[in-house]
Amino acid sequence: MPTNQRVVPQDLVDQIIQRLQSEEPNLQAVLLNGSFARDEADAHSDFDVVAVTQGKSRIGDRTWFESTPDGRLLHVSIGTEALEPPDRSEAASWALGFPARDVQQYLWATSQARAVLGADPSLRLPAGEPQLEDFVECFMKLQRARKTDDRLLLRWAARHLAEYGPGLLRPFNPERVVRTPVEAISTTLELPSTPAHFHDDFKMCFGLVPGSDSEIAAAATRLTRELLDFLAERLGDEQYPSGDVRIYLKDGTILRYLFSD
Repeated sequence: MPTNQRVVPQDLVDQIIQRLQSEEPNLQAVLLNGSFARDEADAHSDFDVVAVTQGKSRIGDRTWFESTPDGRLLHVSIGTEALEPPDRSEAASWALGFPARDVQQYLWATSQARAVLGADPSLRLPAGEPQLEDFVECFMKLQRARKTDDRLLLRWAARHLAEYGPGLLRPFNPERVVRTPVEAISTTLELPSTPAHFHDDFKMCFGLVPGSDSEIAAAATRLTRELLDFLAERLGDEQYPSGDVRIYLKDGTILRYLFSD
């Protein structure tokens, strides 16, 4: 077992494995992930496990509770996957456009599972494609929300503008790999090459600091304008794939369209 801030005794780990073996006749591996796999577990952490089976799982995803020697209840969360080479082609939805590493460790595995999953079963996921068109469309939703006093749409659009921002800036900053949503946020707040007010506007739009509707709208508008100006000045053929939105950004059409009023 890894050395965690909170340690699960090996006999309890063995008990969990044995239960899975009895309930899943085709069990091929038991993987530990989440905070325990990252050596970050504390008293509030779940014991997140993936049961890897040959073919379809018999029991499906499960949850149960185990008693620890210190009298605590340990929440055991079981996910299930079929044994096959992992798909590393899609970006993690929570990673804000950064490449990601989903840390996993073997608790138990057959030789066949180790051959398929590799010596380290952790998932290494690519960076997301910069979503320039979606970013522009999201700002239009925010503009509509302002005009119609739709405060829910305004806050939703501001949040999504913030989520798209790091992926748009990633090509202009040192490469960083994130392991959790919190790391993705902290990495965003540490990006060195950004528009002047990006970090403050990101925090406001993402909901990390409180703000009124008008303050959020102002932050989202400034984030959008400064970010598009930043990209228009720096965007080269090597950063983003070619496309109509990219062309219209470089020639100023998008900025005129969004900020003509």
